[in-house]
Amino acid sequence: MSVTTHNANEKGFTLIEVLVAMVIFSVGILAVAQMQVRSLHANSGAFAQTEATMYATNKAEDLLALPFTNAGLGAASYPAGGTPEPHGLNNKYGLTWTISNITTGRQINIIVTWTQQGLPKSLNFNFVKSDVL
Repeated sequence: MSVTTHNANEKGFTLIEVLVAMVIFSVGILAVAQMQVRSLHANSGAFAQTEATMYATNKAEDLLALPFTNAGLGAASYPAGGTPEPHGLNNKYGLTWTISNITTGRQINIIVTWTQQGLPKSLNFNFVKSDVL
């Protein structure tokens, strides 16, 4: 039978030290994973708002390109019937706009609506089309 003796100069980690280090490392990795998930949600929201801005800007450019006397610039809510004009992949975005007469031209309000993570979102885009060149 052999007898093992321990030398006081032996170096290394005990099993408890290794387990504590693994727990600390795991908590850090979980925090990083949660940060990644939050980052993905924030990026998704920013992308949706950028798309909504693009659709509103496109509609504004279309309306600004019309002659001031065009029937499409009459004081009313559009599209007729109140159903939003669909845009985007799977018609995710809805566009409505209202035009009202003001002394210097037409006040145009474009509203883009969509749903993100189950919550309704909207973007309002207001401008004036003047009858003066």
